[in-house]
Amino acid sequence: MPRLNRLASGPPFGLDRTVCEQEPIHVPGAIQPHGALLAVIAESRIITHASANLFEILGQAPDAVLGQPLEHVIWDAAEYILRLTTLGEKTVIKQPTGPDGQLLRFRAFRTGRHIAIDIQPVYLDPDTKSPLTAVQAVLETFERATNRAELYQAAITGLQAISGYDRVMVYQFGDQGHGKVVAEAHAAHLQPYLGNHYPTTDIPSQARRQFFRQRVGSIADSSYQPVPLLVDPRFDDGEPLDLAESALRSVSPIHREFMRNMGTSASLSVGLISGSDLLGLILCHHAAPRIAGPDLRAAADMIGRVVSLLMISLGEAEVFAERTARSAVLHAVVRLLAVPLPLAAALVAAKSELLHLLDATGAVIRLDGNLLRLGTTPPPTAIARLLTIMEPNAAGTVTAMDDVVLAHPELADCAADASGVLLLPLSQDGEDLILWFRPELSRIVTWGGHPNDHAQDSITGQLLPRASFTAWTQTTNGRSKPWTGADLALSGDLRRAFEEEVARRARVELALLHYYAELNDSLELKISHRTKALEEETSERLKAEASLHQVQKMEAIGQLTGGIAHDFNNLLAVVLGCLELAEVSISDPSILRLLARAQRAAERGAKLTDHLLSFARKQPLRREACDVNQLITTFNSLIRRTLGTSVSIELDLAGDLWPVIADHVQFEMVLLNIAVNARDAMPNGGTLTIATRNSPAASADQPSDLSLGDYTRISVRDTGTGMSGELISKVFEPFFTTKKVGEGTGLGLSQVYGFCKQIGGSVTLSSQVGAGTCVSLFLPRTAVLNPGQSAADSALESREPLMPPLPRRALVVDDDPDVLETTSEMLRTLGFEVVTAESGTQGMKILEGSTHVDVLVTDFSMAIMTGIELIRRARTSNPRLPCLLMTGFADVGNFAEAVAEGIVILRKPYKIKDLALNIASIQKMSALAGQPTVFH
Repeated sequence: MPRLNRLASGPPFGLDRTVCEQEPIHVPGAIQPHGALLAVIAESRIITHASANLFEILGQAPDAVLGQPLEHVIWDAAEYILRLTTLGEKTVIKQPTGPDGQLLRFRAFRTGRHIAIDIQPVYLDPDTKSPLTAVQAVLETFERATNRAELYQAAITGLQAISGYDRVMVYQFGDQGHGKVVAEAHAAHLQPYLGNHYPTTDIPSQARRQFFRQRVGSIADSSYQPVPLLVDPRFDDGEPLDLAESALRSVSPIHREFMRNMGTSASLSVGLISGSDLLGLILCHHAAPRIAGPDLRAAADMIGRVVSLLMISLGEAEVFAERTARSAVLHAVVRLLAVPLPLAAALVAAKSELLHLLDATGAVIRLDGNLLRLGTTPPPTAIARLLTIMEPNAAGTVTAMDDVVLAHPELADCAADASGVLLLPLSQDGEDLILWFRPELSRIVTWGGHPNDHAQDSITGQLLPRASFTAWTQTTNGRSKPWTGADLALSGDLRRAFEEEVARRARVELALLHYYAELNDSLELKISHRTKALEEETSERLKAEASLHQVQKMEAIGQLTGGIAHDFNNLLAVVLGCLELAEVSISDPSILRLLARAQRAAERGAKLTDHLLSFARKQPLRREACDVNQLITTFNSLIRRTLGTSVSIELDLAGDLWPVIADHVQFEMVLLNIAVNARDAMPNGGTLTIATRNSPAASADQPSDLSLGDYTRISVRDTGTGMSGELISKVFEPFFTTKKVGEGTGLGLSQVYGFCKQIGGSVTLSSQVGAGTCVSLFLPRTAVLNPGQSAADSALESREPLMPPLPRRALVVDDDPDVLETTSEMLRTLGFEVVTAESGTQGMKILEGSTHVDVLVTDFSMAIMTGIELIRRARTSNPRLPCLLMTGFADVGNFAEAVAEGIVILRKPYKIKDLALNIASIQKMSALAGQPTVFH
């Protein structure tokens, strides 16, 4: 038995008011005196801690039990306690082992490597029922509650009847952490606290966290003297015993003085918890000392859990009821949107309903870049500043503030008309929106005592709990009427109605387009019948002129397509860039899946742009390792949709097929071109077979114009009308076609031939009249880089690391605001400090000014001064300035002069990785002047 014991680690028992927020209340080193506590090491069952009052409660001195096995002290109860607690269960048992034979209740719980045991005498009154027997009746009263106020009143009325405390309150936390008494039941002689506010400092953060570890806390007597815990020095590891789950844990002396100042001796507190949020408390106060026994604590815990669940569902029901009450206004808005007027005019017509819907005094609608002001609004300049602040934070979702001026003092001129703002994006890109306004509303807040009385002494710096709790009123300004959950829900309902109306109008327009298209087809058919005889008599010269006209038309379409692809590349640069930036800052798996899905769709859009550029013949040929079977399998669905249901497609793909060198985009276009020709040769339907085989060097099936080597053969065979030998000899000639003028250019198979020859391969065609046609492509074999990986992708991964070394200040110049902001965010993600300019002229002023710039990133196509001109002027003063030229144009051959000057070109759209690698490249080129330029 140890002879010397010392106090367990914990704060001193004197009142030190300087440690309120930092006070470690979970390790007080002491307990309240109406019970005792033992702690044992879980593995050895040796008692390491004992409260100094153990003899008064258990009849055994603490010095006598320290270092002893638990079963020597509480006998047969020890095995039961240790077994269940080791399994993670809290144990509660009764056993008559007190010094006077009094019934004791043991409650055990795990704390670190210890098992702690609360020991409390059980005071039985034969005339009083256990609180647990009355809980069912209290819970039954909850069924009649139709809102949270009725629920709170039923809970405090029932708990007061069970507990007998003088005062029982529901204390609800607000947005800023302050509390408010929203329901109260009290003795007639007591001053009411209902409606009073209390500052967040009354319940500091560590006290709020305590309720997540133990939902119910109690203090039997605010004037008690803490009972210290004694620890056996042989087993003391220097770590204080965590008593967060102990019903006997001693509380902060500051809190006990606070209670005495309120005239309260005993308290019982129940946390109202939803997930990770502490919504409020049920507080029980009593003027005289009062012990909350285990049964009362269990009853209070049960009531608190049920109230926590019901207050969420009843809150949602209140929102639903308010939405239902205002549904007539929403329906009126929807009816006005459906009138045959432009959407902007329809929204203006619904002015009064739009304002009434959200109880607003003004609103601004932005549609197609135009602002419409309804009711009382701030001036346009203030609206612009508001949007600049709120739009980045909205991210396409409803955003509401009732303290705009308090949060953003620079918007002081908005206080009168727009202290409250609700932003509703109407489109996915956030360009179309509605902004509602509420004016400033002075409010009177009643505090339970002056909040500033709970402050530090100006001389000692000690925290002084408030001594006065007389109601004190305060008038607050700078806020509007708060936006409610119903306001947010109704705005979401309006957005869905707006989207449905936009979709309805789009369907109507599409139906009209289909109608006019059918009418046009009918007219064309009549014209075709009436001019058929003239077409048959057209001379070869006219056919040649018509063919030339068709070629010119296709060239014009190609130029138009190239221009569209340029603009589309700019849009995709913004979309892909924003998706990638959003992915970096979001950890929610469900949202990341949505972002990944959107990114795949955008990448398909980029691939579509490649197809358009390939059609326009403005896409430079890319030589890369391709898995032909994978390309055919992936592209098969598009071929099926293109050919229609009358043509059956069969795949005969070799399992050990060699990879080839090709441009996969051009390959897909060639394959589609051949398939369409085959479909035209099968007007009544048929079968198209795509087969792949390896063709080793000097194989008999290889055409004579191939160099000696290994090739992969791709054959496309149809069951169509076939061709005669005379036609076969001409099929690869430019402009030769068997189709009518306007139905083909005669360039299809010549492009196939050109594609194969350009990459070092060849093409053959065999056919018989009535027996179909077979076109075979021979593409050169190459080694596999990585399964499913192109040569371009492999080269990209083997280049410089993503993060360029310091320095890191970049100037970004682009006259497209969205591309400018997206590129800037990408560079910030890579660690750059970014300076922006919206034109070449503005960018040149920055370069000529005092701002130091390490990297220049500029768009090519800008008014007044192009990106190339900007780079040339910049290099006159700084020849080694790393410069990167961005462009949405496809044909980099147009930039031959820039290439000769060593300007690196980055095509849009691009990813952060592409941007980082190119910047690393130009910085390296700057350091090693004279190195050749690399293009991507």
